[in-house]
Formats: sequence, structure tokens, C-alpha cells
Amino acid sequence: MRLIKIYVSGIRAEMRLERQALVRAIGSLRLDGALMDLKYSDPKLSREQISSMIYECDMFMVLLDRAPRTGIPSKLDVSLTESEIDQALKLKKTSLFFVKRSEQLDDDNPEQAAFIERVMSLHAEQVRIVDFDDPTHLEEQTAEILLTLLPDIFVVKTSRPVFEAPRAPETFVGRTSWMGQIQRALAPGRIVLIQGISGIGKSELAIQIAHRLRDRFTDGILWADIHSARPDDILAKWARAYGGFPFLGRGDLRYEFRTTSLDERRSEEIAVRANETLRVLTGKRVLAILDGARDERDNPKLIPLMDALRNCAVLITSRTRQLRSSKEMIVFELDRLSESETLELFTRIAGENRIEEQHSLVAEIGRTVDNLPLALSLTAAIFRERHTMSLSALAAILRTERDRLESIKWGYPHARGSQAAINAIHELLSDDDQKFFAALGVFTGDDFGEEAAAAVADTVDYVAGRTLEHLSKLGLVQQRVQPRRYTLHSMIHNYAHDKLEDRDAELRLARHYCSLAKEYGPKLHRLEMRQADRILTNELSNILASQRYALSRNDQAGWILCRDFILGAMTFYFNLHQMWSDWISWSHTGIQACQKLKDERSIISIAGSLGMAYQRKGEWDQAIDFYQTALNLLEKVSNPQGMASIYMNLGSVQTQKGEWMEAITSLNKSLQINERLGNLRGAAQARANIGMLYSKHGEKTKARAIWLQAMEMFQSVGAQNEMDIVRKWLKGLPPDGR
Repeated sequence: MRLIKIYVSGIRAEMRLERQALVRAIGSLRLDGALMDLKYSDPKLSREQISSMIYECDMFMVLLDRAPRTGIPSKLDVSLTESEIDQALKLKKTSLFFVKRSEQLDDDNPEQAAFIERVMSLHAEQVRIVDFDDPTHLEEQTAEILLTLLPDIFVVKTSRPVFEAPRAPETFVGRTSWMGQIQRALAPGRIVLIQGISGIGKSELAIQIAHRLRDRFTDGILWADIHSARPDDILAKWARAYGGFPFLGRGDLRYEFRTTSLDERRSEEIAVRANETLRVLTGKRVLAILDGARDERDNPKLIPLMDALRNCAVLITSRTRQLRSSKEMIVFELDRLSESETLELFTRIAGENRIEEQHSLVAEIGRTVDNLPLALSLTAAIFRERHTMSLSALAAILRTERDRLESIKWGYPHARGSQAAINAIHELLSDDDQKFFAALGVFTGDDFGEEAAAAVADTVDYVAGRTLEHLSKLGLVQQRVQPRRYTLHSMIHNYAHDKLEDRDAELRLARHYCSLAKEYGPKLHRLEMRQADRILTNELSNILASQRYALSRNDQAGWILCRDFILGAMTFYFNLHQMWSDWISWSHTGIQACQKLKDERSIISIAGSLGMAYQRKGEWDQAIDFYQTALNLLEKVSNPQGMASIYMNLGSVQTQKGEWMEAITSLNKSLQINERLGNLRGAAQARANIGMLYSKHGEKTKARAIWLQAMEMFQSVGAQNEMDIVRKWLKGLPPDGR
């Protein structure tokens, strides 16, 4: 068995977490017919020992950090790392440099700055340099690169179990007994429910469990945000993670067109996807986490997912236990944090030096906010960021706000502690930050990026990035696994939405995602397909929400968006991922919007694209149905040229279906319209296609006569390519035409 040796340089005490991330990434890979052996740089080793390890390694990696906090403690360290790099490159080792980003250059440490500059400038063309933001980002980057790199270099098969859980929060504390009980309860075929009030830490506990059980569930850990995602999209995403829907061919879902309502059609599609996902996951050891069920109204989402996960371990987080399931659920009702856990969480966020011996004040703060992890995290973040604030002042602010909420009997009593914390932290934000934070309330998708946040807040990207980082430190937004992507806890999201006064924010959001769809949709059949598909899939929940908003407006701005979302944009995505209900409903909505906008050209394009797509897929009846729909619409708006084009397409699909007499009728209609309009090229094309039909069915004399007519017409308009094609057809006929 082949042994792949990897040498990792640049390991420093300050980068312990990064080193662990690198090791996790390498350890998560599966190699067919090979093993990996890691060796690390160590100042305790002699230069000869280090040189020998580099000489023997197959791949050289180095961890570097631009951050000021790192520094270079001695010239020896600089020369050691540089000598390792120099030797690896002289030996032409496959080299990867992982460099941690920093917004601030290390002006206080010229040796560090000079070292980084030398490495980046001298070796940029010889190595692959990868920037990363934090250990989680490093882990994902490393695994993704090695999955591609190792097969190319060592001719081995590599794979990595699916892992969709969000990043583990660094401030998670306690829950030890809960963790053990839930982990023991999770097994293939079992459903476990973590139930508790909002803000009690259900999702955070589920995330911790996912990371701890990564090795046990060897085929992957799936994740779904129940409140924002749709079951059909979740099922498709899960299936794609394991190669698609192989039992249905090319990863697609064949859909039989019938005159049913869109709701019935969607229900059928979801049932088919659930059944096929069940097949895909059969025999795999998988844990699926369904996060954020709010109440029994989420049952329609949960049922098809649990049907698909029948043989998997399933963990659900929910505010209620009134959820329907085909199996009995094992329920764990989560409690508030204990006083010791409250102190640990507050101290971990605020810092031991700020707390000192004021444990009684921390306990008072905990009681004021009901010892809920969300509220405690917010209050601790306030205290950490406000360096001049005392614990007693913070306790007083929270108590005053809690008393006010009690006096007005605001909401549910168990939610008043969290609300007091949110109110307090919001009041401490600047006016600009308050406006920015409120604008985030328009997001209803899974997560969002800096550019989208800048669009809804009507600011520039760098301001959005800086503000999001600040709000993240305060706990008002949460970072996702992917760098620079964020989400809001449901309570905080509702609060932000209530504070929103800028009524144009949703329109800016919809326009942003419509522009994104228009940019990347057409790229789905080009060289950039992989990147375009990844971007649109990441933003799908936001695009869907934006189109729903556009539809709800029922004004010119909304009509333009409804048209543009489907016209040359999401059509390509829906076709690629077989999202039939969305494709059909968005197309009809787009056509209605075009009618209101008096945009006849777009009507032709939208209606005709459905027929052409079905024709390319070989689904003749569906294609004919949509071409007929397009013809009816074109006749209503009196667009004969559009009708001529659709009749041409209709004749083509009827030919492919074997209905050649019907095809001749359709092509003759296209011919007649084109001749009436004086469109010689279109008329010639219709004649050429009619001739092809006669030729296929043995009527060679008719075919010759019609092709000669087509040749004359093509010649009159200078259509040389078409003339060459018809000339080739004529040469294939017998000399006597029979």
C-alpha cells in the first residue's frame, strides 16, 4: 500500500488551532490504496533530521500568519522556516503555503513582515498559496484542495464524508450530561428530539454533537435549516452530496406532465425526491440534523425529510414536541444553564480579567436574563466590548429593562430575559449600526454574504464587512462555515425586522439577487458552470425569497423582477436541477408580468424556452404542450414572427416523436407565416426541414424539389452555411431522386 508522506513546516505555538484544523482536514480524507503519514517541523530536532524528513516527503506544507500577534521570536525561527522552504523548493516538492489573513500588517515586527514578504514574492510562482480566515476555513480549504490534488499527483482515489453542520461555537459550555445521553440515543433508524424554548441553546448543542460524532457516522452528517429551506431543495442537496439520483438517470427526475395544480405537482415531486433520496442513503451510516422546527406548522416540511431518512439517525431541534413522525421520538427537554455554567460562559466571552471575583454580579445578570445561553452571550459581549462599563452598571441596565418588560407584560415571561438583553445591546449600537442591523431583518434565506448585506443596507462592501464583523463580536450575527457568510438567530432576526424603517430594503435585496441570477444563470452551460452552480445553490433560498417578494408587490418594479428572474436567469438552474414546479410557476408568473409590461419579446422567450428544454430532454409530450401554450399566447398578442419560430420548433419535436404528418403541418404553417412576412431565411429553413421529413419517409423526389427551392432562397439571403448543409443532403440522394 502506497504511503504518502506530508511534511508540515511553520508550526508555532500561537497557531495551535490552525495546526489542529490542518490535521483534521487531512485525517478526514479517505484514500483508496494509500495511507498518509504526517511529520511536523520542530526546533528541538537537528537540522539534519529536518532535512532528512523534507527529502523523504511527497508533499510540503507551511502554515504562515500575517497577524501582528504572532511575531517572530528569534532570527533562528525565521532561518529555520526559510531553510525548510528553500530545501523543499530546490527538491521540487509539491508545496502548499497556507497564509492566515490579517487586516493589519505587522508594523511592530519588521522581521515578521520582511519574512512574509520574501516568502510571498520569491516563491509565488513555484507554490500554491492559499489564504484563509480562521481554523474552520483552513480545514475546508485544505480538504477541498487535497481532494483534487492527491488523485492528480499520486493516482489514488480520494473522498471525504459529507459534513454540513455549521462551525462549532467557541463559547459553548456545559451540557455534558445532555451531550452524553443524546449521543448514546442516536443510532440508525432512531429519531431524537431536542426540545426547548427559543434561546436555550438547542442548535448550539446539536452543532457540538455533530462535530463530536463525525467519526462515528462514517458516511456523513447532513444538516437542514427547517425554518428557511424547502423540503424538495433539501432532498436534492442531500442527493447531490452522494452523486445525485442515480436510479433516475443523469441525476434527474423525470416528471410526467399532467394538468394538475402547482401544489399537487410540487407534492408529487417532493414524494419522488424523498423516495429516491431514501434509496441513495440506503446502506450508509449517516446522521441528519433538522434544525429549527418552530411548531406543528413545520410538519409538512419534516414528514418527507424523515421519510427519506428512515434508515438514518435523525436529530431534530424544536420549540415544541408536537411534531408528527412515523416512529416514536426520544425527547430531551433542554434546561437553562446552571449557575456554574452561567459563570463559565460569561467568563469565556468577557475574559477572566474583567470578572475577577465579581461572581455574585454575574449570577445576578444570569438570573435577570433567565440563564439562557443566547442572552448571556449577548450581555457578556456587551461587557467585553465596553471596556469602561462595570459589571454593576451592566446588571442595573438589564434589571431596569427586565422590569420595564414585566410592567408592560411584554410577550411570554420566558422570553423577557432574552428580550432585555437584545434591547440593551441594541441601545448601545451607534445610529449607523442600528440602521444596518435593522436592514438585516429582510433576509429570510439560510444565510447571506457581505455583498448582499451591503445592498440591503445601501452601503459599500467594505463598510458592510466591517459592520458585520462588529455585530458578530457582539453576538447579533453568527458566522457560518463558509467565510464571510452570516445568519441571525430567529429571535434576533425578528427583532431586527421589527426595527426596520427603510421600506426599500427588500426591493434592494430582490434586485441584488436578481442581478446575481442574471449573471450566473447563463454560465451554467459554459466553462464557468461549476462555480456558477455553487454560487446559485448557496443563494437559492435567498433567490426564492426575493422572487416571492417581487410577486407580492404587484407593481412595475415587481413585474420587472418577476420577468428577469426567469428570463435567461433561473431557467438554466431549474433545468439543470429539474425543479419543475418552480420552472413552471416562475415562467407563468414571468409571462403575466411581461403582459403587464407589454413586453412581447420576453413572452416568446419565456414560453418557448420551456418547450425547447423538454425537447432537448426527449420529453416530447411536455414539449408539445408548452409549445402550444406559447402559440396561444403569441396569437393573443398578435406576434406572427414568434408563432413562426414556435411552429418550427413544434415541427421539430413532432419529428422526433415520430408524428411526421403533424410535423409537416406545423412546418408548413411556419413556412406560410414566414413567406407572408417576407422572412426568406425563415421560409427557407422551413422548406429544408420539410424536405428532410420527405426524405426520411422515402419520398425522395419531393425532397429534392423542396431542397432545391430552399437552396435558391438561402442563396438570395447569402446564407452560405445553410446552403452547404442542404447541398450535402442533395448529394446523398440517388441520381434519379428515388
